[in-house]
Amino acid sequence: LGWEFFRQSPLVQWPLTAVPNYGTGFHTVLTTGNALVELPLKFLSPVLPASFQYVGMWILTCFALQGFFAVRLLSNFIKEPILQLIGSIMFISAPTLLFRIAIAGHPVLGAHWLILWALHLYFSKSSSANRWSILVGIALMINIYIAVMVSVIYFSALLRLKIDPDSRKEGIRITKLVVKPVATLIVVFV
Repeated sequence: LGWEFFRQSPLVQWPLTAVPNYGTGFHTVLTTGNALVELPLKFLSPVLPASFQYVGMWILTCFALQGFFAVRLLSNFIKEPILQLIGSIMFISAPTLLFRIAIAGHPVLGAHWLILWALHLYFSKSSSANRWSILVGIALMINIYIAVMVSVIYFSALLRLKIDPDSRKEGIRITKLVVKPVATLIVVFV
C-alpha cells in the first residue's frame, strides 16, 4: 500500500521519499524504507503495469545476495569451495532471515546480506573506504535498522584499525577510511 501511495506522489519533490497523500492529513516519508528499489521504480512507473509490485523480486534478490556474501565472508576463513557452499546454504536458510521475511512479513528486513557484507569487509585484508562508503549508503537507503547494525560493524573496524598494530603495518590509513563513509552518511541524511 505504501508503494502505491509513493508511486502516485509527484516525481520531483523534497524529500525525494516524501509520501504527501498517505492518508487524510498525513505527510510522511517512504513507509517501507526501501528507497534503493522504490526510487528507481517510481521513475519507471509510467511504463509499469497498474498493479505492479516488486516484493517477490526483492526477496529473490535478498536470498541470492545472502548466498553471495556468505561465500565472500566464509572465504576469509575457509579455502575449500564446497565448504563455503555448505556454509552459504546455512546462511540462506537462517531462521532469523526466514522469520523476518515469511512470518513477520517484513521483506525489507530480509536484507541481512548487508550485515554479511559488513562482516566480510571487517575481516577482509582488502577493505577500503570506497567499499565501506558504498555499503553504508546502500544500507541507509534500504533500512535504518540494518544500517545501524552495519554502522556498528564499520565503527568496530575503525576501532580495530586504531588498536591493532598488524592493521597499521598493512598501510591502511584510518583517516581515509573515516572520511568517505562519514561523508556518505552526511549526504544521505541531507
